[in-house]
Amino acid sequence: MTDAGTGFFRDSEQVDSYRSDVHAAYQAEETTRRRRVLGIALSAAVAVVLVIIVVVLTSHKPSASVAAIARDASVAAIPRDAAAADGSAAVAVASNDAAEVAASPPADATAATTPPDAAESGTCLVEITSVPPGAQIARDDDTSLGTTPTSIELPCGVATKLVLRKQHYGAATKEITANAGAVTKVAVRLSKPQFTLRITSTPSGATISIGGKTAGVTPTVIRVAAFETTTVILTKDGYLPDLEKVTAKQNNAALHFGLKKKR
Repeated sequence: MTDAGTGFFRDSEQVDSYRSDVHAAYQAEETTRRRRVLGIALSAAVAVVLVIIVVVLTSHKPSASVAAIARDASVAAIPRDAAAADGSAAVAVASNDAAEVAASPPADATAATTPPDAAESGTCLVEITSVPPGAQIARDDDTSLGTTPTSIELPCGVATKLVLRKQHYGAATKEITANAGAVTKVAVRLSKPQFTLRITSTPSGATISIGGKTAGVTPTVIRVAAFETTTVILTKDGYLPDLEKVTAKQNNAALHFGLKKKR
């Protein structure tokens, strides 16, 4: 067999050896190229996984632009000779596109996982005053929050029940929803409780007056302000007016008048 371009004859064994050498060199180059492509593909996969982890950790609503930037960076990192081999660039781009689709949840899923307004997740300032001042403030679970007037912090956008108490006054319950961006001001007026008072007289049939107003005729039961001094006046024809000052400290207290005849 002649050697190409020389006109000399080459032994067949030498030809076979030459072919083997060429084939071995081709196989080595092919192996090297495949390893390079495999390494690039693995790097791209790792980059995609990292992008997905970063997106999930930083936001409940992944941004499509983040995945697009990662895809462009992965494509730019692939050498031209490797990208041309066996469509490796197409594989890398396809992997990044798949990651972008996976990282973008459906609209319903995004709405379901979106947290409430950021302001509502924190606390807001509430100023509480009362009439009279000095009322104890507590949650409905009896957790003490201070004494009026004062400022406290409550969860934003969440209805919170507070109970205000003061000795000799009726308790007042107030449901407060603190607003973000401004101080929520709350004023509470405490009411005086009332106790029942049974009034009798000898003789009966006397007219009862309190504060210049008729409150009934003896014997009867009236209601008066608790823990306050109340002036009760009884009048009856033919008898001298009688006056008593009473401080009701409990329900069903009794007050008796002995009227004297006029002379």
